[in-house]
Amino acid sequence: AVLGLGGGVKLEASDTQATLEGEGARYTLPLLTEEPPQLERAAELTTGFVSVPVSVLSRLERLTSYAASSERTRYAMNGLRLELSGSGLRAVATDGKRLAVVDHAMAVPDLAYGAGVVPVRALQHALKMAKLLEAHALELRITSRVMSFSGAGFELTARLVEGSYPPYAQVIPEKPGHTATVERRALQAALGRAVVVLTREYRTLRMKWCGRCLTLSANAADVGSSSATVDIDYGGPT
Repeated sequence: AVLGLGGGVKLEASDTQATLEGEGARYTLPLLTEEPPQLERAAELTTGFVSVPVSVLSRLERLTSYAASSERTRYAMNGLRLELSGSGLRAVATDGKRLAVVDHAMAVPDLAYGAGVVPVRALQHALKMAKLLEAHALELRITSRVMSFSGAGFELTARLVEGSYPPYAQVIPEKPGHTATVERRALQAALGRAVVVLTREYRTLRMKWCGRCLTLSANAADVGSSSATVDIDYGGPT
């Protein structure tokens, strides 16, 4: 209602309702009578924090949040895991089928060390507020129960997602045996050609690394099959 009233808005409130009026429109809205749930402030639980540039948090959110789970049965993965350690800041997201991990090297005070899974929307709201208020950095605090982002006169606190996060580090090879280098746009174009036959029921893409060529193929019942190739820099076995 407030967003639709333009510049000037008159607000009046009583114990049971609120009235908003402006530019020929008037809204009368009931007020909630229940007490809002109490949430501890992170600053009350810990003195440790680290100042993180908004550009860094935005990049971490953009490169990982798409991989977070949205299934209720996997509640522990319904968020973005942020880790503060001596190595810096790490963001992790997974839905059990894909895994996104992004590291940002930075100095982190010992008292700020911690890890937790924050709802993706909480981080997105914090970044939106930072942009609106032109904040260049946010203070990040992590406790065993909550995570907070504060700066430019605002503070957003979110309760951490409960549950045991999967040991994602176990699926990341410490020393990859072979590495392939491929031009990003060429790979993107090949993917676009290969997935044409895929449907909601058949969404598996097969990748074959052979010599200096990567072959992408797909096969969907009642639709057909497809394949596409792209040049790569690879010296490992097929």
